[in-house]
Amino acid sequence: MRLPRLRKAAAGQHGDNAVVGELRRQAQLGATGSICIESARDTVRIYLFEGGVYAANAQRFQTDIARRLHSSRLVPDHGLAQPPRALVEALDLPVEQLASAHQEVMLAMVGAVIDLPDSAVTSVSFAEGAITDAQCTLPVEVEALLAVLDARRDRLQLDLTNLNQDSPALQVGLVASAGVQPIDTPTEAVTLRDQISAALGDSRNAVQLDDVARRCGFTRAEAIHLTAVLADRGVVEVSAMTPSAISDDQTMLAVPEAIAG
Repeated sequence: MRLPRLRKAAAGQHGDNAVVGELRRQAQLGATGSICIESARDTVRIYLFEGGVYAANAQRFQTDIARRLHSSRLVPDHGLAQPPRALVEALDLPVEQLASAHQEVMLAMVGAVIDLPDSAVTSVSFAEGAITDAQCTLPVEVEALLAVLDARRDRLQLDLTNLNQDSPALQVGLVASAGVQPIDTPTEAVTLRDQISAALGDSRNAVQLDDVARRCGFTRAEAIHLTAVLADRGVVEVSAMTPSAISDDQTMLAVPEAIAG
């Protein structure tokens, strides 16, 4: 069966580095398979169906989709113990919500890997016919994907500007005098605030935002956007991570964007 694709958007501003060049080349060929990008930090595979990107995974990042859906109050507590597909089959979760969660992770992962400089990429190869059924979404045409990633990059920069920060490596703490959050605070922002509180415990110190994002199942971009919302409401305070405090754990990455550091 031929899967539908999203409408093609205007080309983005990406130059043809090794990864973007390979994506565009395989898209022009209408290829089905996977692009394998190896770097010192991780190995990422981007999957295409007839030239459209529909999934991406990395060796050192494991998506907790159930946790992310729970953080958005889309599944109840008992849903954490069930595979999201089972919730869809039981009609407890709209398939569109699951696909949206998959797409957010895919966008974050592809965005991180295409931002790697060529000097950080060890090799780029294509495996024709390779497929996956893990965390898939509808195929997105490559130029549309690059345009979306440009928009995500712009939003991230705006969020960082609003937080008076230059780098996405952030630590966050709670404002001691913060009262009850306004009723219009998004559900995901409330979850993030609760997880910041849980991570802090009795400590008055700040915690690494990437680690809190992992607790929620959010990407770094989502966590920074929600942090900007909370900061605007006077709930949290944000500061830059010092280089010595940034984790370089060689096991699992907290967020997909950590592929690029």
